[in-house]
Amino acid sequence: ESKAARGKDEPAPLHSIALALAFVLYILNLVLQLSIVAILLFTAENQEHGWEADWFLSHFKMDFFEAAALIQAAVSSGDKDHHGALTERLMAKCEDQSHIQYQILSYLMVFLWLAKVSGEVMDAFFQLVMLASMDYPVDPSEQHCPDPNFPGEPGAIWEMLPDGEDENAANPGKWDVVHLDGWVKAMAAFLDPVVRLAVAMGVGYAGVKFILLQTTEGRVVLKALCMKWVIQIDEVLFKTFASYHVKDVVSRTQCRFRPSETAKSWEQYGGFVYLLLAVGATVGLTRGVFGGILDFRQACTEYYAAFPVTV
Repeated sequence: ESKAARGKDEPAPLHSIALALAFVLYILNLVLQLSIVAILLFTAENQEHGWEADWFLSHFKMDFFEAAALIQAAVSSGDKDHHGALTERLMAKCEDQSHIQYQILSYLMVFLWLAKVSGEVMDAFFQLVMLASMDYPVDPSEQHCPDPNFPGEPGAIWEMLPDGEDENAANPGKWDVVHLDGWVKAMAAFLDPVVRLAVAMGVGYAGVKFILLQTTEGRVVLKALCMKWVIQIDEVLFKTFASYHVKDVVSRTQCRFRPSETAKSWEQYGGFVYLLLAVGATVGLTRGVFGGILDFRQACTEYYAAFPVTV
């Protein structure tokens, strides 16, 4: 049967060389993302040296919050060294943190960064839910697509349903994967959403550290803009190296599953959950994990505004 007889809307089969390229791109993406995440985490830990709570406490005999309160008391009293309590070493540390005039910028960039990462995390999570929800009744003996000219892979069943057969059927010209064997689901879950979750959470935490440890507004913005490319490496590789045919087949192929009532309700309130997740993570990290550093920085900014350094 010719391609014309099959219908112009049916995708042609992927050749072995295309599948090999897809495998190579996946491995390349995996190596790049995991390597960059490891390097970012290692670099962030090194950059944080001297700003750990334990290190600060052991060297200055006070924590960040106590140091910030002491500096703010000096500003309020107008006494530059606050009766000698502000040591030269402490104020050298403070002076380095006084260059960000608009502290709100750090909070905004952290929120935007976490909003981006939260989207990746939730998307990967719902991919796991989708794989687990592929429960359409199928003939277990059927191991290929009904159309012999578009064979499926072992462990998968493909369908092309007429438009309107049910509310979740494929759109015209799109192929639905309606069944995956257990081992295929497990492999698919590990290769995509699980790896994406690990990368997103790792690079998300490293990104927050990089943003909050910067001491100028320009660096804060630059770090936030650069970090987003790490979680988009897979998109860049696919758009750059995949052939037009592969892109067409991928764009017209989707998994079909039965959405639960909870999933249907998610369409109404899901956006609020994304927002709350990003806001909650921002508050937790900026007022919890890194709250002491930010309070210390704010106090230093106010101190050097009240007592400018004269050359």
